[in-house]
Amino acid sequence: AIPAMRFRPSTLVNKGAGDHSGRTGYGNRIVDHLGISRNLFHSILENGVGKDGLPSLMVLNSLQDVSVDRAAVRLAPSLIRGMMALESRFGQQQQIEEIKLVVTALFVEWQAEQT
Repeated sequence: AIPAMRFRPSTLVNKGAGDHSGRTGYGNRIVDHLGISRNLFHSILENGVGKDGLPSLMVLNSLQDVSVDRAAVRLAPSLIRGMMALESRFGQQQQIEEIKLVVTALFVEWQAEQT
């Protein structure tokens, strides 16, 4: 099983509006860094964190204190779960196939950090 992200309660507080807040700010910076579609990323993330009972906005807000590169690695388990959820619901999709290498590489890096 792919483990859920762990959060400190203090990181779940909305850090305010502006360029770096939530889905429209920091999340899009992560997406742009990865070079994938914003809509696809947010759909995958929402489906990947939904099992944990946390909205994707809270997850993104909790990562604003790290670089976009580090945030992308920390999101890898959620992105893998989200891709699997969408594929199980809709079958194999070209857009998901196109980003699997990127997300898998992030997940491999995340796994290496866990040992």
